[in-house]
Amino acid sequence: MRTLFLMLLTLTVPSLAHAATYTIGPGESVTSAMGRLNPGDTLYLKTGTYTEPFHGYLGTHWPSGSSWQAPITIASAPGETAVLRTSTGNTFDIGTSSGMVQYLIFDRLVFDGANSIADGVHRDFLKLDGGSQFIRIQNSQIVGNPKSIGVGVQWGDSTNNELLNNEISNFSIYGIYMGGSSNLIDGNNIHDNGGYGIHLYGWGRTDYDNNVIRNNRIVNNGGMAVSTTTTCGILLSSGSNNQAINNVVMDQQDGHNIGGGCGVQVYGTARGAQVIGNTITGNHAACIDVNPGSRGAVIRDNVCQSNGGDIIDNGGESQIAHNWF
Repeated sequence: MRTLFLMLLTLTVPSLAHAATYTIGPGESVTSAMGRLNPGDTLYLKTGTYTEPFHGYLGTHWPSGSSWQAPITIASAPGETAVLRTSTGNTFDIGTSSGMVQYLIFDRLVFDGANSIADGVHRDFLKLDGGSQFIRIQNSQIVGNPKSIGVGVQWGDSTNNELLNNEISNFSIYGIYMGGSSNLIDGNNIHDNGGYGIHLYGWGRTDYDNNVIRNNRIVNNGGMAVSTTTTCGILLSSGSNNQAINNVVMDQQDGHNIGGGCGVQVYGTARGAQVIGNTITGNHAACIDVNPGSRGAVIRDNVCQSNGGDIIDNGGESQIAHNWF
């Protein structure tokens, strides 16, 4: 019996037995160090700035873990702060044309967009691109780009990703531009971006389902929108069962004075969108705006105070109850 138990233990946790930890410092290459990582391994970065392309479609090889029990982790060393800065003109692109990148964790890092000057409009500084899923970015700062979106989640095939407890700020367009399905945006501080705080939109697609946006602070966005479209703190659009739960949405501005600046917007082909338990205050326009074309929105248990309007319902079959004004 003892022999059988040991055999089963070996078969159950082989990846953990070989997990390794590596540490590098400034002057060494992150992308080179990633080449030796296997599922379960951790790469620690000592305090300093690491300037590299960081772009899967330009040659960066992103490693993959095998599960959330054996991921690959890239993190600042304990008690230190590492800055990842893209080389001039590049975005930070996690994806590949040669296979799937998955079960990859970024923890306690600064993603610095200072060099990533894009071509003007709707470029994502930190992008979870095609061929990426089960990517987790947590406890990090994502800051500063003059002409870009903060974080972009690729439309359609980038699924089951997690943005947890990050600060996303000072981008001239949106904080997060999200596509795909079953992604989790939880506990982030998204502030002082030019357009929407979180923008879930699929250019007419209807398969952006089961995304969860919860426990975020979305404050003082929308002041420098680069187009003449309206902006709101959170947009739910283009799919089914997308959720905005227990967020704080404050001080959304209207950069072009054309009626924008709402707290939460349900839009387009959204089906069964859920806006529940949010605190929505001090926004330029309506607390919650349910647009024509959407169906079956559930709007309940929200606190709406000191906004430019209360709840606007132009959708179909909405369920609106137990909101406080």
